[in-house]
Amino acid sequence: MNRTAVLDLVWRVALQEALAARSQFIEPEHFLEALTKGKDFCREDLLKEVKARGMDADALASELRFVPEILGGAGINPTQLRRGMRALLGTGTYDHAPGAVMHRSERARTMSASAEQVAADMGLDHAHAGALFVAILSEKDSKTAQLLAGGGHDGEKIKATAIARLKQMGGGAEPGRVAAPAQPAGADASPSRSILEQFGRDLTQAARDGLLSPVIGRRKEILQIIQTLARSTKSNPVLVGEPGVGKTAIVEAIAQRIVAGKDAHVLGGKRIVEISMGALVAGTKYRGEFEERLKRLLAEAKSDAQLILFVDEIHTMIGAGDRKGGLDAANLMKPALARGEIKCIGATTIEEYRKHIEKDAALERRFDKVLVPEPTRDESVEILRGLRPRFEKHHGVRITDEAIDASVDLSIRFDNDHRLPDKAIDLLDLASAQICVPGLSIQGANGRPAQGASAEVTPSAIVSVLSEKIGIPEGVIAGEIKSGGQAKVAGLKERLLKRVIGQEAAIDRLTKRVLLAQAGLGERRGPLAVFLFLGPSGVGKTELARAIADELFGSQRNLIRLDMSEFMEQHSVSRLIGSPPGYIGHEEEGQLTGKLRSTPYAIVLLDEVEKAHPRVLDLFLQVFDEGRITDGKGRTVDAKNAMFVMTSNIGSAIQKRGTPLGFNAAISEGRDTPDPVDSEIKKHFRVEMINRIDDIVRFDSLSDAALVDIARGFLGVLAGSLESRHGLRLEVPDNVVANLCDEAHSVEFGARNLRRVIQEQVEIPVTQMIADGTTSGKTVLRCLAESGRVRIIAE
Repeated sequence: MNRTAVLDLVWRVALQEALAARSQFIEPEHFLEALTKGKDFCREDLLKEVKARGMDADALASELRFVPEILGGAGINPTQLRRGMRALLGTGTYDHAPGAVMHRSERARTMSASAEQVAADMGLDHAHAGALFVAILSEKDSKTAQLLAGGGHDGEKIKATAIARLKQMGGGAEPGRVAAPAQPAGADASPSRSILEQFGRDLTQAARDGLLSPVIGRRKEILQIIQTLARSTKSNPVLVGEPGVGKTAIVEAIAQRIVAGKDAHVLGGKRIVEISMGALVAGTKYRGEFEERLKRLLAEAKSDAQLILFVDEIHTMIGAGDRKGGLDAANLMKPALARGEIKCIGATTIEEYRKHIEKDAALERRFDKVLVPEPTRDESVEILRGLRPRFEKHHGVRITDEAIDASVDLSIRFDNDHRLPDKAIDLLDLASAQICVPGLSIQGANGRPAQGASAEVTPSAIVSVLSEKIGIPEGVIAGEIKSGGQAKVAGLKERLLKRVIGQEAAIDRLTKRVLLAQAGLGERRGPLAVFLFLGPSGVGKTELARAIADELFGSQRNLIRLDMSEFMEQHSVSRLIGSPPGYIGHEEEGQLTGKLRSTPYAIVLLDEVEKAHPRVLDLFLQVFDEGRITDGKGRTVDAKNAMFVMTSNIGSAIQKRGTPLGFNAAISEGRDTPDPVDSEIKKHFRVEMINRIDDIVRFDSLSDAALVDIARGFLGVLAGSLESRHGLRLEVPDNVVANLCDEAHSVEFGARNLRRVIQEQVEIPVTQMIADGTTSGKTVLRCLAESGRVRIIAE
């Protein structure tokens, strides 16, 4: 007996499963693993088989779904069954040579023969995937039977269901082979089955079965919907609100009220069936198929006065099923809606409503808009408390009131991309899942966590989950300095002083402001902090920003650096936030907004900010004030967990002329006169910008002692590299360091000039000596000062 194309694919996948398990033979269990994949089979291979053999693609798809549907009807997840079988079989030790043929075991051969017999008994001309499935279930004391029994499933009942379906396909039918005579356009595989049953989900029945989550609050919106349904005309409400505010849940609440017998004068005897436009369109290949299918659905709806259709994402009706010469779903439904022949509830987002439905005035007037606002903080807490028993039962944990409050409060503060209550529900659900996973290591006899393995969901679990989700440290999310974070901030000043030399006053001001920002005391509207670093070139402004990124934000991956000299033109604003719609590059993220969306907890360095165009600087007014920015696509990007550092050379010219630059320069000289640097700042920045800066940190020119320390640091790095890579010890006496600093001393270039001098007089000569082989057999490189230059000898 010949095999179907799907069964050929099953054999191939079984071979791969056997190879992956390092099994010597293909076993029946590998066939089962392959059968559970169903629709996961490679569609390209399947299409090739269809074209090569002239097969019916619909019949092939039906055969692919056969086993997953049978398992799903028995409450078994095919993927979980496959994983369970892999775990039960384990991994063998047999390695097949490349290109070697792998054979079936004796059991597998017997199973294949049994499958052919089953197919023949069912009246099938060819072996079928379902017949192989029945043959596997028929084997006594097999691992399949063991796995099903362990999960509390009756293998005999599953086999009986499969046999019944195979019998319906029998009588000479050849599933998955030569195509049967074409059916009329729009005809479905089971014409006797209600189209509402095929493409709809009865929410009222789901409510009776207890499958719907409880709905808390929303009395105003529920009342509006019931009042609209009671109208004689335009009795079609459409729920409009942001994603995640609970539009679908409100419709489920109406279904639950129907089951509970509430509002019987309006809802008595009604049933709500949810229709998926995607499911209606799926599989309609030829012109007229979709229209015929939708007409049948509308005819059923008209014949049942108690029926209320619910179309989630109702904007998808616009254009659904539209082909050349055909109508879309919206135009097909308009007459029935206008005449009141059907009742329909819709749900969509504000953006999609404006984009699709408002533009179609004829469609819009047939619906009564019900706005669904985001619930308040207190309402969201009540919603989560209502869902708590369901989560506790599902995860086997206990959820505290404090965890619920934390889910709402922290999602409000840190997740501005989503809406309540959905974002708070996600946090609580994820935290519960994370808590219960460790408990699964202590298994009971039935595979569930053993007694005593249950755990408690607390605010710290919510903080942990949110930290992993958005990449912000737990201490920052908690809004307080914990023991670990306190030590980190308390030691920040000392660590920064080691990194940036000669700027004690600047680092002192900076760390005080950082401590205040990290403490989370009081109401904070804008970013963590906004600094303006002023000082000559090469004194450590950019280096201090890098040091903050390393010490406070974890690494320089959390440093977003923007060279503001690249934004000297007015139109360069679009480079920061993205181009507006209709312009080239609209699909690309802005350099600032894109990085802030992916790295919300970061230090943003605006280097040489005075060179940016004034319109570019105006963009940051909103960021520094409210901690948010709107990108070119209209999305709001959160910047409240970022720290902004602007660097500038403003005032450097004054310092070169000998005027003190220190932030208390005027006071230290006993004069009550304006600081000339302040005047320079006001020339370059608007008052609105200056008022939004938390602190202006001024950097002094490097002293002789600071230059010596910096030179020692540069030379120490060089010495370490020579020691580790070449086994050479570099010795630099104090007089050599002093000579290097004297030659490098420059108010204009700062430490950058010192680095150049060390490279020219030490690094380059050492590199040349290593390349020439002068250091061969030597262990020490000694630096000597001769006539203001450095001479290096190898010893």
